[in-house]
Amino acid sequence: MNDLQLSLLAIGGVIVAGVVLFNWYQERSFRRPSEKAFSRDHDDVLLRVPTRTSESDERVEPTLVDAQEGQELEVSPTNVETNHPSIDSQWCDPAIDYIVELKYAEPINASAIGELLCDTKEVGKPVSCIGFDVNSGRWEEVSAIPTASFSALKIAIQLANRNGPINHVQLIAFCDMVKDIGLQTHAEINFPDSNRALASAVELDQFCSDVDVSIVFNIICRSGASFAATKIQTVAQSLGLRLESDGVFYFYGEGERTLFTLSNRETTKFIEENMQSISTQGVTLTFEVPTTSSRMHAFEEFAQIAKTLTTSLGGLLVDDNYVPLNEQGVEKIKLQLVKIYNEMDHHQTFPGSARAARLFS
Repeated sequence: MNDLQLSLLAIGGVIVAGVVLFNWYQERSFRRPSEKAFSRDHDDVLLRVPTRTSESDERVEPTLVDAQEGQELEVSPTNVETNHPSIDSQWCDPAIDYIVELKYAEPINASAIGELLCDTKEVGKPVSCIGFDVNSGRWEEVSAIPTASFSALKIAIQLANRNGPINHVQLIAFCDMVKDIGLQTHAEINFPDSNRALASAVELDQFCSDVDVSIVFNIICRSGASFAATKIQTVAQSLGLRLESDGVFYFYGEGERTLFTLSNRETTKFIEENMQSISTQGVTLTFEVPTTSSRMHAFEEFAQIAKTLTTSLGGLLVDDNYVPLNEQGVEKIKLQLVKIYNEMDHHQTFPGSARAARLFS
């Protein structure tokens, strides 16, 4: 190796050493600020277990602000618990109602609420409103005590009835109306999950369709003859039926609850003052299954009175398709009733109860 080659190797070694030293210096200069900026003296937010040390750490609920009036309407979480006594299901029933709760820092008078509730009646489903009366310590129907003072309100809309389930448009309209009431009365308001409510409404409607059964017995004349209304009245009243002002005979059970009815198969009503001039070729006995209490006992009484009335009038007992009814046919109906009653029990909607009355009104 000559002198030129040795000189080139030496120069190359010096250059490489210089590059290494320069890189080391640059790395050292960068590491110090980096370590300071990314030091691990603080907690790792991805691994930290949250702890709550004081009331100030409570989550702050969001609020809706009215842009025009600048008022705040607090929206509480759906799982808020209250210390108020239980509510009569006649007015607000969580199983069949979408219930919005409004709370007040200062009690509000019933007179300030009545007019605001008027618009909620137009949404297409039954609406009810109750308030926790600070004087009686009970939930009361708002319209029942005009002078009451309420610390909380529950405004409920029924999810389903014989007209079908509540729909999205109806529910949104109801919520908008209730929100407006909350804004005007400075209330803290709690809206439950609307999607869950709509799903529940569909399920509730399906259940109602399955059990909403009316049993109809007809008593028709033989050979084209007719029944005199006066004779129908005499026999019906002897069996315990009562003619009411709507032109229909009612058979009442305990607590004056209707068990079944007797009506004219023709369009003419059985009006007391016109009975002498009325005649008909048939009458109809109707047993509304979901709204009739006493269950099978009530049906057996219904069937027995139908037989007695048929015999007394000299008519023919047939079903709604004019098929003659015999003992075997009545027994088949009883078996169907057992299934319906079991289904209603499973859904805790008992025949003749306040819940059933509302669903099948």
